[in-house]
Amino acid sequence: MRPALLAASKHDSAFLRHYANLYVSTQVAGIRRLSDLSKGTASLVRLLDAISRSPDVVTADRAASVAQEANPHIDAHWLEEIGGDFRRRWAEPGTDHIDGARVKADRVRFAAAAKKAKAFADNAIAHRHDGVFEGTLTYAEIDEAIDCAGLLLRRYEDILNGSHLAALEPVFQGDWMGPLRGALFSAEHRAPEPQHLDSAPSWHDE
Repeated sequence: MRPALLAASKHDSAFLRHYANLYVSTQVAGIRRLSDLSKGTASLVRLLDAISRSPDVVTADRAASVAQEANPHIDAHWLEEIGGDFRRRWAEPGTDHIDGARVKADRVRFAAAAKKAKAFADNAIAHRHDGVFEGTLTYAEIDEAIDCAGLLLRRYEDILNGSHLAALEPVFQGDWMGPLRGALFSAEHRAPEPQHLDSAPSWHDE
């Protein structure tokens, strides 16, 4: 889809321009939501802040407990393996809990990747502020923020829930291209052609 969106900037296509704008608006809004620091919101940065403030809550024992909840028939040997894997991969050296410094680093990394997309969403999408946005936002910068969020989603889904996400791209169900191969409106429901000013009725014709 992205090659088609990039082509929209080179061709006079109302359809592609619409979907290019739709893509940008939805993606930067999602990045903005993940970056939201407002009290009471569920966002990625607030989750990382909470973990880094209380790293002793996320422990090897918790990782084993989460795995056991997901699979009650798991044996003691595998529970020990899960705990050991947590200590090797995520724990602060010499402790049983997650390394808070690494969590802070992840938070800083995402904030940096999302900074421009969030500013664009704040100033040109959510609040508009007369549409003012300093500089430019590229597809590559949007992709960087999305990729960083995806990496952290997979990492903390593993750490917190013991789930291994093989892929992040959705699998389309059915023939999603079908609607694009047919007319949107049948002939009887099609809107009339717009009239030009020189053919429109005027008060002189009354």
